Amino acid sequence: MHSSNFTCLLIFLLFTLSCSKNENVILSYSFASGQVDENSFITDNGILMNITENTSGKQVKRGSRIFARFDILEQISRKEYNIRLLNFNIPLQKIVIPLPNKKNDAEIGNDPILIKSCWFSGIYINMELMIASKTGSKTKHQINLIMDDLSNPSDTLYFSLRHNGYGESPALEDKPKSNGEISYNTFYASFILPPFIMFRLSYPISLSYTWYGKGKVSIKGYYRN
Repeated sequence: MHSSNFTCLLIFLLFTLSCSKNENVILSYSFASGQVDENSFITDNGILMNITENTSGKQVKRGSRIFARFDILEQISRKEYNIRLLNFNIPLQKIVIPLPNKKNDAEIGNDPILIKSCWFSGIYINMELMIASKTGSKTKHQINLIMDDLSNPSDTLYFSLRHNGYGESPALEDKPKSNGEISYNTFYASFILPPFIMFRLSYPISLSYTWYGKGKVSIKGYYRN
C-alpha cells in the first residue's frame, strides 16, 4: 500500500495571488466553492459573491453548486464582493455513505479512481478526480465516498473512495494507456460530511483509493474546524 501525507484545511476561499495590470481588479484569478443564487453565489463559509460580469461563456443556474474562478472587482463589506466570473465547474454532489455490507459491496464497485486534489470547505470534502473509461461512452459511472463507521467514529476518521465503472474501466493490473479506446476523464466532486464532524475542532483523517501502478493508496491528514 502506498501512503502519503496531506493537510485538508477548512477553506472557504482560496485566493491565488497574482499581479494584475487592470487597476479595477483587486485580486486576480481567485477560487471558491459555493451555491448559486440570483446573479451571485454564496461560498461555503457564507461570503456573498455578486457576479457583476460573466466572461465564462456559460450560464450559471440558480441552486447549482459550483467551483468558480473569478477576479475580485470590489469589496462591498467584510462578507460581500463584486466579481468577474471567469470559469466554473459543477461538481458531482453526494453524501458520505456507511460501509456497505457484502450484499451491496459489488454494486459500490472497486474500480481504479485517482484523487488529484482534496480540500475541505464548510460541510463538504471536495475532490478533483480522474477515472479511465471507454472513449465516447455515455454510461454513467458510480462514485461514492464511504466512511467505515458513521454511527460510532473513532479518533481517526477512515474514508475510502469507491468507483464502479460497470465494466468500462480497465482492471487495476492492466495499467491502460490513453488511446482511441480508453480516455482519462477529470471531474470534480463534493461529498457532504456527517454532522458529528462539526462538533470537534479537528479530526485525524485517513482516505484511501486505488489507482493504476500504485495499488491501494492511503492519504493521511487532518480536518480542522
